[in-house]
Amino acid sequence: MPYSKWVIPQSWKVALAKYLIFEQITVKGESKELPPRMEVRGLRSGGSLTDRARVRCVLEGAKQHRSRVRSVAGSSDQVLLYREDTPTCTSLVLQNRSPAPIMLEVDFGESRNALINHPHQRFSMSLSAKTTMFLAHFVPADPLREHQVVVKERLLAVKAR
Repeated sequence: MPYSKWVIPQSWKVALAKYLIFEQITVKGESKELPPRMEVRGLRSGGSLTDRARVRCVLEGAKQHRSRVRSVAGSSDQVLLYREDTPTCTSLVLQNRSPAPIMLEVDFGESRNALINHPHQRFSMSLSAKTTMFLAHFVPADPLREHQVVVKERLLAVKAR
């Protein structure tokens, strides 16, 4: 019988508890009946409400450890990258404080033992002025080994308004 397990950081559960009902399921039977793999799934249509809660949790987690908030090179402290690391996942949020939209290239290619929620490990993106968005979420490919997320970002352009 196939099974799946939700991997949701505890801080997200607290923020989302107002809006979602989490069920705890107990699987009975011998462990040899269960396949030795885990399937990771997320909310398909959580909408902007869950997006805001998820972003807020990463911002708060990163701000608790000042070293996990850094400015993107060339942005004059106007574009910030927030990072929240837990033993089971890593989440990244990007914030553009400038009055102009930006183009950014992001590369996660040097990460080890990490599965990303994005179809590509290297991609370009645009971010509107004065906005914050969820950039990426990682879980370990092998949960028995430590994962390492390496992010390299490069500001491609600041678009004129």
